[in-house]
Amino acid sequence: MEKDNIKNNIKKKDTKSTNKKFVFIVILVIILCALLTLFAIKSKNDKANIYSYDDYMDILGFTKYFTDDSEYVKKIEAIKIILCVASNTNDLQKYQYSTKENEDDRWIDIAYDFNAAPNYYFDNNKDANISLVDTIELLGMTKENVLKKEISDTEDIKLTDYNEYYDYYQKYIKDMIATGVIDNKEENLNGYEDITKSKFNEILVRYMFKNNILVREEEKIDYDKTMKLDKTKGYPFVLEGIDDSSYNKKYEVVNQDNFLTPNEVYKKFGRVSYNTLDFYLEKILNIDYETIDENIFYNNIGFLSKYTKDEITEYVKYVKDNKIKVSSEAKIVKPIVYFDGENYRLRVQINYEILNSDTDKNIFLFDKGLNKKYSKKDTICLDLKIDVNDTGFISKFI
Repeated sequence: MEKDNIKNNIKKKDTKSTNKKFVFIVILVIILCALLTLFAIKSKNDKANIYSYDDYMDILGFTKYFTDDSEYVKKIEAIKIILCVASNTNDLQKYQYSTKENEDDRWIDIAYDFNAAPNYYFDNNKDANISLVDTIELLGMTKENVLKKEISDTEDIKLTDYNEYYDYYQKYIKDMIATGVIDNKEENLNGYEDITKSKFNEILVRYMFKNNILVREEEKIDYDKTMKLDKTKGYPFVLEGIDDSSYNKKYEVVNQDNFLTPNEVYKKFGRVSYNTLDFYLEKILNIDYETIDENIFYNNIGFLSKYTKDEITEYVKYVKDNKIKVSSEAKIVKPIVYFDGENYRLRVQINYEILNSDTDKNIFLFDKGLNKKYSKKDTICLDLKIDVNDTGFISKFI
């Protein structure tokens, strides 16, 4: 009897132990499922917040040249967009010179004049669908003849149907592979098939970023960071050599109802031109009390700034009285030009070093009335007020 009781107690303990293990496993499975679900939701949200190629084309204003809801791209649509990309504007019509009455004919004139397309290309079929390989050819000719960039070469070709293409196609396919515009995989390019808008957008965006078309020759788009950008930040790309903190700086919003992000500003104007800004920034950020001349200083920056001759006179006196000597380098944080609700602003990253000064306040001309204090050496980021004309040209600082 006693042995039976002992056996029953052992069985009960084993059962309890098994039940506890089962409950623990169930709880563990539930926790893991919950974590996996949360991770999946987060990944989905993160992916949703990253720009698609279609997003980029819309922000840059090129999708307006698609004339219907067709899945495919017409030849005339393709050349309009490619010419705009090469000119870094979404409205090349502003700069056209052809006098032909028909708009498409004016675009075709530009394509032929700049050797951006073979001279027979639009004969009687401008509204036909364009193939992938013809798109590559137009982009290659535009790079070579309009942008005046060197066509890259490579012998590492993995495309399994590469030998099916004529020599003039192969030349530009190689360039696309070498620059990373198309992937070099062991698969068919299927270049003779009509290109879809989705594929066209992908190639155009990669072409713009990989060839640095949206920025100057000495600048470089950080492609990897750009492809991971959170689109809620409101700008479409980032440059190499600019601190992350400069891009992550919050916008200065004066009137939220009228606020425009950099994306919205670019879409509004078609492009933003920075041509005269480097000269201005170099002059106001590199100051030497021993050599500064009031008249020369005013003549250098007066036409690009809001400052009067009296204000320049006052600042030059301040520099000399306080023996200010400062060396600086400015980098425009492209493409961050936004509208704060009242004024347009340009973001500038400034690396400066004060070589000599009897004061640590109001070192630069734009500090007037701010009582701003400076350390001896630092990197700062400013959103400077600017005037922008109707064509997106930054005319002066205000």
